[in-house]
Amino acid sequence: MFMRNAFMVLCSFQLGGLASAAQVSVKKLKAVSVNAALDTIEPSVASFLVEKEQLLVFPTGRGFFLTVPFHPQGQKKIERFETQLSQRRVSSDLKFNATRSFPLGIARGFLFFDSLENQMVHLSKAFKVISPERSVVYDLIKPAADRGGEPTWVEVQKLQGRFASNYLAHQGEKFSGISPVPGVWVQDQFRRSGRSKKSEQHTFLVLSRIHGFLLNLLTCTEESPSQCVLERACSVRGLPSDFQPRGLTLAKDMRLVFIGDDLKNRIAVLKFHSCFDVAYAELIEIPAQVKQLTDIQVDDDGRLWVSSRRPDDYFNASIFMWEAKEW
Repeated sequence: MFMRNAFMVLCSFQLGGLASAAQVSVKKLKAVSVNAALDTIEPSVASFLVEKEQLLVFPTGRGFFLTVPFHPQGQKKIERFETQLSQRRVSSDLKFNATRSFPLGIARGFLFFDSLENQMVHLSKAFKVISPERSVVYDLIKPAADRGGEPTWVEVQKLQGRFASNYLAHQGEKFSGISPVPGVWVQDQFRRSGRSKKSEQHTFLVLSRIHGFLLNLLTCTEESPSQCVLERACSVRGLPSDFQPRGLTLAKDMRLVFIGDDLKNRIAVLKFHSCFDVAYAELIEIPAQVKQLTDIQVDDDGRLWVSSRRPDDYFNASIFMWEAKEW
């Protein structure tokens, strides 16, 4: 797992506009065996969710998504993933494009975050729309609080202006990943806000392709989970400037953040000390059998999952899995 059997390399990065250098470990994942890859029989997978021994798989450009039962104790593929004929194809009646959205599991169903339109929709466990799509409020974003306390009014105004300008200037997909974040990770960002804990029941880290805003905190109300506000811009140091972010997941017990790169097919591992201090720590190289990364997830048992946009050697976009001990 993290830092295990890795070798050290020297990587360049940008910090405060100045070129610096940092040592990070590099881990090369082994090719996945046939028993640890789910064949989707689709040419491309946009995103997926591992949710309590089932996978929700979203093929690109389709009007449905797949639910696939997963049995982690199985050794052979047929024992782990139920056969293709038993996959349930669920038609989507959502008005927005679900195949560019990232699914999230919550107690009251699922949230779907539209990465292009910056909208959230709430579905029941039966995949029925509870509340229609709502735009995420982003013009209230603030810098991360540091040890000295909240940012000044001038700092808030400056960041909000820069975010609005960069948001409008960025063409195409603005957000490229989202993951629930434990409250203990970010409690320092809200303890001075004076708001009730209930209104912050759902807190997420959001991955952005907007210049200068890689990681951000998003909160959604418990009463109406699709009502969300982009709260904070986190400070990330050390990530290579050529990283093209796609896919976000967390290893909660180790305070690690994983960010995929769909340009060079790799995963950056960051140490989350606080929203004010997120540091690049490790690089994971993905084997060539994964043709182009689209989404990543670390499940509750520490397995690493990666989906692919392009067909593999068997002419379908697989979802690949590595056990915790393998990464």
